[in-house]
Amino acid sequence: MIFAHVLPRAAIASAVVVSGLTATAPAFADVTDLDRKICADRNEDADKKIAACTVVLGYPSERALHVNAYHQRGLAFYRKQKLDFAIADYTEAIKLDPKFVFAYGARALAYNQKGDTEHALQDADEGLRLAPQFFEMRMLRGLSHRTAKAWDLAIADYGEAIKLKPNLSSPYL
Repeated sequence: MIFAHVLPRAAIASAVVVSGLTATAPAFADVTDLDRKICADRNEDADKKIAACTVVLGYPSERALHVNAYHQRGLAFYRKQKLDFAIADYTEAIKLDPKFVFAYGARALAYNQKGDTEHALQDADEGLRLAPQFFEMRMLRGLSHRTAKAWDLAIADYGEAIKLKPNLSSPYL
């Protein structure tokens, strides 16, 4: 990294992600409030978000933010259709907080997108175990059952989703 001082921090953090070293960041890239803000912002550009979350994840002093940083970076990878990277980050978030239901939901969606309904259903089941009244998780499990062509199970999940939010149209579609 002889030329590291010339490159923008976002480019370096992206290079760290691309090289597979997702848990570390260059020592000279101090975590800033802007990094934390970009990492947490759901509407931020995916590449900027990946870079900022990578910087946050590179610092042990930011440990309290790591669960969310892995989840947010996973969401950014998902938006870029880098599903294996997304799944890896959701898995890290779950390792740090096994009760983080949103990571189970996001990972279920990524597995479903890959056609891995077995793992998608496992995550949706765990999410529903943790939060039985979580409408979106019920919908995810219905989607996974539908993808697996388990029509009766999909209909049952969508029926439960309708009970949770009877005024929404999405379970009817």
